[in-house]
Amino acid sequence: MKKIALFFLPLLLLSQSCSVDTYETGDGDLSFLRADFVEAKTSDSCLVASAVTDDNETIVFSTPYKCQWATKKDSVYRALLYYQKKADGTDPVSISSVPVLRYTMMSDTIKVHTDPVVFESSWISKNGKYLNLGIALKTGQVEGLDNQQVIGLICDSIVARHTGKKDIYLRFYHNQNKVPEYYSSRLFVSMPVDDMTQGQTVHLSIQTYKGLVEKVFDCP
Repeated sequence: MKKIALFFLPLLLLSQSCSVDTYETGDGDLSFLRADFVEAKTSDSCLVASAVTDDNETIVFSTPYKCQWATKKDSVYRALLYYQKKADGTDPVSISSVPVLRYTMMSDTIKVHTDPVVFESSWISKNGKYLNLGIALKTGQVEGLDNQQVIGLICDSIVARHTGKKDIYLRFYHNQNKVPEYYSSRLFVSMPVDDMTQGQTVHLSIQTYKGLVEKVFDCP
């Protein structure tokens, strides 16, 4: 395959998160958590120091902390953040990396894999920056097998309308790559749409275990 924007996911994928405290059920402090999709920002020492939610709310953490997947200083990472607001500041509880997918044109692809996934949800973030997908991949382990699954977005075509706006037709790329399908593991992915012209329409098709799912999104 040519160089394209794909994500290679290890067998124990989807658990790339950093935990700050152990969650306890009941009526303790951690029972009142908030969860938001965010752009997490690292400091000049590669610590996650703040985040901006999809509601455009800026969160500054009481104590910056280290995440193994946040390897670049002064950078922005897409993430799912669980946190707790207190009078004296905001305490993060856990933060998980969210893959950011940018589509690749069909002409740049040798072979397209559309192995099925479990489709759960899709939405445009409130600030209009991302198209988000909630899916689950079938995974498992076999002794001696260390394959990785691959996900991405392939653009079949872009059709211009008489109004000057465009319809972008995308397919969700998934290569199971012989990984066993023993159980489902949830995954969120995001696609940036804030750089698209207002009024463009994204048509996304996803092959699932129940058949083809087709979704349409108007870029705000």
